[in-house]
Amino acid sequence: MRRQSVRAPIIRYTELEARGLVEALYEGDDLLRLLQERGFICVEGNVRSAPFRLMLELEQKGIEYQMKSFEHDDFHPNPHSEFSLPYFIDDRSTNEEGFRVAREIKPPRLIPRNPFEITFSEASEMAPFLTKDNRNGVLQMIRTYGFVGTDELSYRLIHHLNLQKVEFMMRSYVDGKNVSYEFQLQSFSDDREDAD
Repeated sequence: MRRQSVRAPIIRYTELEARGLVEALYEGDDLLRLLQERGFICVEGNVRSAPFRLMLELEQKGIEYQMKSFEHDDFHPNPHSEFSLPYFIDDRSTNEEGFRVAREIKPPRLIPRNPFEITFSEASEMAPFLTKDNRNGVLQMIRTYGFVGTDELSYRLIHHLNLQKVEFMMRSYVDGKNVSYEFQLQSFSDDREDAD
């Protein structure tokens, strides 16, 4: 995914964890305030409920964010979403080289992986509409390419991915008064930041 703007000092997951600020939050919590204070929150429950309302609030306020939707795992008995602001760094897990890296969303089970096995650059050359104002066909595009860009927060896409129990990542971008979104599955290879 392309870079978001950074408007605040960097905050790391391990710093929040040391201060006891990474507990799961729920429907009744002031999610927007906590996200703005911490730069990161984890919200228990399906994306169709509290997390989606938070996404709408963030859109109304023109706040850039990243959201990852996860199914249940060893630590979370329920589906959950992680929201972060552009200046947040997820450094909680360790890779083979000993560096801490962000948790990755799992490849989708029911939605086919990118049949072309291509990068963003190759996909956008074949289908330049991938990052345009897509309102229709977003399900087909994410099924085919593992990626779709849209200028509208697609409740239908989020609802479908949730019903299929598909983990995904979404980022919002604010340019003046315009807000755009990019949805991405783990199977998609985004090489745009590599070119920077």
